[in-house]
Amino acid sequence: MGTRRAPFAARRGPTPKASPMTEADWLAGTSISSMVQFAAEHLSTRRQRLVAAGFCRTALATFSHPDLVESLALLEQYADGLISEAGAEKARQRCRALAQQVFEEYRASKAGGEPNLRPYAQAEVAWAFAYAFNYSPVPVDEICSRVDDAATTTHAVDLHNRRHWDALSAATRSEHTARARLQQIVWDVVGNPFRPVAFLPEWRTDTVLALARQMYEAREFSAMPILADALQDAGCDSDEVLNHCRDAGGGLGEPVGGSPVLRSEHVRGCWVVDGVLGME
Repeated sequence: MGTRRAPFAARRGPTPKASPMTEADWLAGTSISSMVQFAAEHLSTRRQRLVAAGFCRTALATFSHPDLVESLALLEQYADGLISEAGAEKARQRCRALAQQVFEEYRASKAGGEPNLRPYAQAEVAWAFAYAFNYSPVPVDEICSRVDDAATTTHAVDLHNRRHWDALSAATRSEHTARARLQQIVWDVVGNPFRPVAFLPEWRTDTVLALARQMYEAREFSAMPILADALQDAGCDSDEVLNHCRDAGGGLGEPVGGSPVLRSEHVRGCWVVDGVLGME
């Protein structure tokens, strides 16, 4: 797993600039780091923060401390301007204190000769939350790196603790699933930046707007296929929009009109819901 880094206090320098992204690279999703760097350049601060919130939500599978659960709700509110800078700073400091606390547990175990990597992974999660409250720009690539490192470390611990091959195989699949979820969040918020879609005013019927608002406010997106039907009834003929609404399986589906369909679990910041609501 390599050398463990000391979180936050020894923050790494800027992430090296990725090679130019092509549409084929974006659709293949072979490098989550390159995708995140490219996506951050195309997003408003609000949407950068919602990508970060999506990453942090997946990280609760590694460390679901009550302070982090509460901070996640505050993070989404912060993205929409519903809490003050002072409130955001208070949440950031709480996450930072938690990260320092659990990292000290890791250091103590290491000093005792039996390093326990689970609190190391938990510290990475807490630092990811702390970074997500940074003002602007949101360090989305750093947050993604820490969430991914936490998941990788946790799965390594699980592999070490399991003895049967079927359990080892399940743990490995779980690690791949965790990284795939990060890719899905990026796809869901950004869509395909190489084929932007203009949302026409006539698509925003009362039904379309009501469905989009309900899903956004409840953070519950099971009505996305219904939104697709409503958009189609309103005259929307965009394959990108309609297929994104109707697909929730994750990854890439069969090509439609020559382009693979981006599948995703939907999160706040979903490019279609934001597009309907006119949110940047």
